Amino acid sequence: MDVIRGTSGVVALSVAVVSLALTARVSANSHDYFVVDTQFQPGRSAIVEASGLFSACTGVRERDQTARVDGPIRFTGEKRLSCAEGARVVVVYDVTFNPGTGRTAGTWRVTASTLPGVQDGDVGVLVGDPGGCTALHADGCILERATLAD
Repeated sequence: MDVIRGTSGVVALSVAVVSLALTARVSANSHDYFVVDTQFQPGRSAIVEASGLFSACTGVRERDQTARVDGPIRFTGEKRLSCAEGARVVVVYDVTFNPGTGRTAGTWRVTASTLPGVQDGDVGVLVGDPGGCTALHADGCILERATLAD
């Protein structure tokens, strides 16, 4: 999704519309997902659960994360997944932070992949919950579930 400049209502509406459209395409039983215990520190974060196409993936490195605070708090960035046999998946994400719950929700899109079955352009839903992670540093963490849309 392109960054939309202007009123915060337009940004929030745009993120909500894309999130709702993708949520409708992701079933609760979707078997292609990964869960990462994202640490708010540079370095690798562990994938603590994965299924389907992502079952061979074990870790994630975060790159180029930015926070936008002019309106709803949004985080964008890139995640690089490491998988078995040297396979890699690169995704970009765009999530909105809910200050009341500490949770995030948004979308992600594959920009590069050598993992069989995962293609450039694949999209999904990304949700985060700080209550489920294991903080390895004082800066904190968030447990994120990325589910591939059907």
